[in-house]
Amino acid sequence: MMDEWRFEPAHDFGLSAEQRRLSLRREVGLESAISCFLWRSITRLYLATAHRLKIRGRENLPTRPPFVLVANHASHLDAIILGAILPLRFVGSVFPIAAGDTFFTKRASSIFATAFMNALPIWRKSCGAHSLEDLRERLLKGSSVYILFPEGTRTRSGVMVSFKPASVADPLPMPENVVRIAPSLVISLDEILEGLARLETALNRALI
Repeated sequence: MMDEWRFEPAHDFGLSAEQRRLSLRREVGLESAISCFLWRSITRLYLATAHRLKIRGRENLPTRPPFVLVANHASHLDAIILGAILPLRFVGSVFPIAAGDTFFTKRASSIFATAFMNALPIWRKSCGAHSLEDLRERLLKGSSVYILFPEGTRTRSGVMVSFKPASVADPLPMPENVVRIAPSLVISLDEILEGLARLETALNRALI
């Protein structure tokens, strides 16, 4: 017997393009999925060939959503690297949690963050309970992977700093065994950072 068919509009239905970019309920459309797929494919190839990116323990990652990929934060490129290690079949499901006050205050940077990174904004100084509830609801639907940096900022020394209280990872109360946490570590060697730093500087100048 077939289930009853129900029409449900998209969660971001009726929002303008700008409102959609800033919304935690943003849906991943065909254009966004294609641009993210192309971006991740290019960055995977670039990191593998130009910087010989090595991934250890990939087999320990969950094989399907939902899960939260938690990592240290040393560079704006961390989310790009972590997104590149995930299977391409996850492209439309991977959402880096990005600082809204850094990446979503200007049109160019917010377009890049959403169109190519599929990032969701969190406003560090005004992250209310409703924002966390929207993120939690998205995870519980079972189709999302979050990339999260619970330090709340980049470390300047390479040493991991204390997690921020009420960071997104901390306040997402989940029923047991529903959402998995996948801890990870980004280690940037000097020779890799030298090349990536130039790219990061160019991105910062162009987008922020």
